[in-house]
Amino acid sequence: MSVRREGLLDDAWEKTQIKVFSRWVQKQLLARQIQFETIETDFEDGTKLLNLLEIIGKEPMPSKWHKQPKMMVQKRENVDLALKYINEVKKIRTVGIGADDIINKNLKLTLGLTWTCINKFMIEEISVEEATARDALLLWAKKNTQGYEHVAVNNFTTSWNTGLAFAALINKFRPNLLDYSALDYNDHKGACEKAFAACKELGIYVYLDPEDVIDTTPDEKSVVTQVAEFFHFFASESKIAAMADKIKRTVAIQKQIDELKNTYIEDAKAAIEKMTVEDEKLKADDYEKTIPGIRGKLASVISYNRDIRPEIVDHRAKAMRSWAALVTKCKSGNRPIPEIPQGLEPEALTNKFNEIEQTSTTRRDELTQELNDMIKKKVEDFMAKCMDIINKCDAIHEEVKTIEGTTAEKKDKVEQKLHEAEDLQPALAELTPLFQELVELRINTLSSQTDDSVNRHHSQLITYIKHLLEQLNGKLFEETNEARINEYNALAQPLYDEAIAFKEEVLAISGELRERRTQFLAKQAEAPTKREHVNEIDPIFDGLEKDSLHLRVNHSPTEIRNVYAVTLQHIITELNKIFEEMVANFDATAVPIIDGITALVTSSHQIPGDAAAVKAQVEENLASLDGFAEKIQALQDPYNELVEFKLNYKVTYTYSDATGELDQARLDLKQIILAKKTFLEEEERKARINNYTVKADEHMNEAHALDGKINSVDGELEPKRQKLYEVREEVNAKKEKAAEELTPIYEDLEKDQLHLEITSTPASINIFFENLIAHIDTLVKEIDAAIAAAKGLEISEEELNEFKDTFKYFDKDKSNSLEYFELKACLTALGEDITDDQAKEYCKKYNSKGEGTALEFDDYVRFMLDHFSKAETTETTMEAFKAIAQNQPVLTDAQLDQYFSAEDAAYLRSQLKQGENGYEFADWVNSLYNQ
Repeated sequence: MSVRREGLLDDAWEKTQIKVFSRWVQKQLLARQIQFETIETDFEDGTKLLNLLEIIGKEPMPSKWHKQPKMMVQKRENVDLALKYINEVKKIRTVGIGADDIINKNLKLTLGLTWTCINKFMIEEISVEEATARDALLLWAKKNTQGYEHVAVNNFTTSWNTGLAFAALINKFRPNLLDYSALDYNDHKGACEKAFAACKELGIYVYLDPEDVIDTTPDEKSVVTQVAEFFHFFASESKIAAMADKIKRTVAIQKQIDELKNTYIEDAKAAIEKMTVEDEKLKADDYEKTIPGIRGKLASVISYNRDIRPEIVDHRAKAMRSWAALVTKCKSGNRPIPEIPQGLEPEALTNKFNEIEQTSTTRRDELTQELNDMIKKKVEDFMAKCMDIINKCDAIHEEVKTIEGTTAEKKDKVEQKLHEAEDLQPALAELTPLFQELVELRINTLSSQTDDSVNRHHSQLITYIKHLLEQLNGKLFEETNEARINEYNALAQPLYDEAIAFKEEVLAISGELRERRTQFLAKQAEAPTKREHVNEIDPIFDGLEKDSLHLRVNHSPTEIRNVYAVTLQHIITELNKIFEEMVANFDATAVPIIDGITALVTSSHQIPGDAAAVKAQVEENLASLDGFAEKIQALQDPYNELVEFKLNYKVTYTYSDATGELDQARLDLKQIILAKKTFLEEEERKARINNYTVKADEHMNEAHALDGKINSVDGELEPKRQKLYEVREEVNAKKEKAAEELTPIYEDLEKDQLHLEITSTPASINIFFENLIAHIDTLVKEIDAAIAAAKGLEISEEELNEFKDTFKYFDKDKSNSLEYFELKACLTALGEDITDDQAKEYCKKYNSKGEGTALEFDDYVRFMLDHFSKAETTETTMEAFKAIAQNQPVLTDAQLDQYFSAEDAAYLRSQLKQGENGYEFADWVNSLYNQ
C-alpha cells in the first residue's frame, strides 16, 4: 500500500475516531446532563474529563478539583488529577501523555487517552485482559451472527463493512424489530441504516454513521466501541432470554403433558367407545332363534375375535402407551400426574377390556350350546317321526304275520292292515321337507335315518302285504272251485275204468323231483288227445274247463277222458306236492337269509361302545353283507322256476324282497357308518381346534402376564430401564416361540377351513406381543429422557461442542486450563454476563484439586453441565418468571409478546390468572411440580 493510500486511510480513521469517541463521551456525560461537542477541544480545561472519569469509574476523584477553572494552572491541576487517577488509581498506562498535551489540544494523544478510557471501562469490563476481552467480544459477535446469510464475523474491520453484521445482531435479539430476511443484501448502506435506526429505537447508542463502515475498511477501535455497546445492551437481554428459554422449556414440557393427557384421553375414549359398541353388539339378541340365525350370530362373535378384537387390543395398547408416556414425562419433570376424567382411567380401560373379553368368551359358549341344543332337537324331532312310522310299520308287519281264521277272514284282515299301512303315506310325505331342511342346515349326517330309508321300509311292508293278499286270493279261488270239481267227478266216475290203463302208467312214474315233474307233465299233455270221444258230460266238463278246472277232475267225459281224468288228478296231486316242495325248499333258503339280514341291521343299531368302535363293527357288518349277496344270488334260478310254474306268489319272500332287503340293509348300515364317521370327524375337528386353542391360550396367558409384569416394573429410573430391557428380551423370545409353535398348527387348520372358529390367531397374538414391545420401547424412551432431565444433561451435542470449542479458543497457552478472567470471557462469548468475583468463585468451587483459581478441562465441563443444566424446580421456574417480569408478580402482554412465540404466549395467557396489571404467575408455577 502506498504512503498516500495509508495516509488517506489514517485520515479517515482519525475522523471516524473523533466522531465515535466524541459520541461515546457524550453518552457518558448525559448522566450529569453535561453538554459535549468534540474531544478535539472539550477536554482542554479538564472538567469534562474529570466528570467522565467519575462516571465511568463509578467513584469521585480522590481529591478536589476546579469546577470552573479560569487560570491555566487550574486547568493543569485538573488534567494532572485526571491523568494521576488513570495511571495510579486505575493502573492504566498512558505513555507519553502529559497535561499540556490535553490542554493544548493534541488530537492524537487526546484520541489515545479517550481510547484508553473506552478500552478500560467498556471493553475490559468483559475481561481483565484487553486481548482476552476483545476475543470474547469478537467470539460473542461471531456466535450471535452465526448462520446469517452473507455474514462472517472474523474481525472488527471488514467483517462489518456491509452493515449486515449489525442487522444480524439486531435480528438475533429483536427479531420482531428487524426482519433480516427482508433486507436487500446488496444494498449495504440501506442495511446499515436500518440496523442503526433499529438501534436508536431500542435505545442502543449509535457511535458510527453508515459511511464510516460501508464498503471500506472501518476503523477497528470505532467498530469495537460500537460492538461493545451492543454487547452491554444485550448482555442483560441474554440473561432474560436465557430465563425465557427456561420458561419456554417449562411451557414445552407442560404442553407436552397436556398433549399427552389429551392424547391419552382421546385414545382411552376411542378404546372405551369401541369396546362399549362391540360389547353391546356381542350381547345383543339381534338374531332369529333358528339354526341359521344362531349360526350367523356365532359367526359374528367369531368374526369379532378374528377381526375386531385385534383393533381393540391395538386401541388399548395405544392408550396405555400414551398413559405410560404421560406418567414418565410427569415423573421426569417432577410434575403431578394430571387428573383423568372418570371412566377413562387406565384401571377403567383394563376393566372394560377384561369385561369384553369375558363377554366374548361367554357369548361364544352360550351360542355354541344354544346351536348344539337346537341341532340336537331338530335331529331328534326328525328321528322321532321316522321311528314312529318305522315302529308302526313293524307293528303292522307283526300283526299280519299272526293273523288267524279262514282264508276269507284272513284276506279281510290283511286288506284292513294294507289300508292301515297306506294311511301312513301322509306322515311319510311330511318327512321329505323335514329331511331336506336337515340337508340345507348341513346336519343330515347326524341322523341315522333318512326320508328315503323310511320310505323304503314302508314300501317293503306294502309289498309284503300285497304279496300275502295274492297268496290268500289264490287259496280262496281254489277252495271255491273244489265243490264243482267234486260234482263233476261223481258224474264221470263210470267212465273212470276206461282210463285205468292210462292211470297205471301214470302211477308207475317214479324218480327224482325234476324227473317225476317232467314225466307227469308229459302224461298230462297226452290226456287231451285221448278224451275227445267222451261227450255225455261235455256240458259240465265244458263249464269246468271254462274256469280252467278241467285238469283237476277225476274222470273225463269219454272213456279215455275218464281214464285220463283220474290220471290227471293223480298228476295234479303229485305236481302240487312237487310245487309245495319247491316253495318249501325256496323258503327254507330265503327266510333265514332275510332273517339274518334283519338281525344284522337290528344288532348294528344296538352296538354299545364309543363311536369309533361302533363304526368299526358296523363296517365289519357291512362287509359281511357280501356273503348274504352271494346267497341271494343263488336264489335266482330256483325263483325263476317258481315264476315259470306261477308259484312265486306262494313263497314267503320273493327274490326281489331278498335283494331289496339287502339293499336296504346296506343303506341302513352305510347311514350308521356315515353318522359315526361324521361324529368322529366332528370330534377330531374339535380336538384339533382344542389342541390349538389350549396352546394359544397358554401363549396369551403368558402375554397377559408379561403385560402385568411390564406395568409392575418400578423403582429408580436406571434399574427400572434395565428391568424393562430384560422384560423386552423375554417378550421377544415368547413372541418368537408363539409364532414358531402356533403358525404350523394354524396353517394346518386353515387348509381344512377350521381356522374360522379360532379366536386368538397367530397374527393377533403376534400383534399383542408387538404392542407389548412398543409399550416397553415407549417407557424406555421416556425413562431415558427422565434420566437426562434428572442429571441435568439435556444439553445437545451441538451445545456441548460449542462449550469445548470456546474452551480451546480461550486456552491461549494450551495449558488445558482457564483462569478466572478467561472463564469470564468464555461465558461472555456464550452470552453469559458475570462479574470477576463470580468467575473466581466458580473456579474455586469447581477446581477438582482444591487449589488455585484455574479450571482444567474436566472441571470446566463439569461446571458447564451444572451451569447450563435444564433441570427444573419450582424455584428455578419462579426465578425465570421474575427475571422476565423485572421482579414484578405479573407478566405484561408486552413481555409475553417480546420473549415468547405467539403460540407460547397464547398458552401462558390461557394458564395464568389475569390480574389488574398483568398475568399472575406464582400460583401456576407452584402447581406445576410435585411438592
